[in-house]
Amino acid sequence: MQSQKARVQQVQKKPTGKERFLAENAKYAYELEAQREHSIIEQTSRMLVFQSLILATLYAALPSVLNFFEGNRCIIKLVWIFSTIITVFSVLGLGVTLTAQWRYKYESLPNIDKTKQALSALPDSCCYEKVTCTYNEKYITIMYKSLEKNNNLRCKLLKAAMLLLYVTLAVTFVMIMLLLVM
Repeated sequence: MQSQKARVQQVQKKPTGKERFLAENAKYAYELEAQREHSIIEQTSRMLVFQSLILATLYAALPSVLNFFEGNRCIIKLVWIFSTIITVFSVLGLGVTLTAQWRYKYESLPNIDKTKQALSALPDSCCYEKVTCTYNEKYITIMYKSLEKNNNLRCKLLKAAMLLLYVTLAVTFVMIMLLLVM
């Protein structure tokens, strides 16, 4: 364990270029990750709109299709089966997309009381610039890792939602082609 005098001497030194670089780099990395989060959430919003339009279009067209093939029970059953499959995949996609949009808990800076307490424990002769660099690098890195973890989860959910959307579109396409052939 370091003595109080050794800690004061260590803190009194000016921050090195490396320490300044690490603090600035941590801040920049966090800003980029925050932009990534914003972009992912915007994309999930667009996915929600598109998936909702698919469901609305399906149920707007369904009565007309059923009326058109009114006498053919086989085609009506086929339309109901495809409509059910499309609905299931669309609703699953909506659920996964909504989950991706969820605001997950992440690490943030310590509250101001903890920061004041940490600063009051430092001697008056210390170099606050060095302390600031070290503090910023440490806590911004913690925040970055937390945000990155959440964003990676959102990306996985968004990929799953896209896969469900592609399946929905494929089944819709097959249904339309079959109806055109009949």
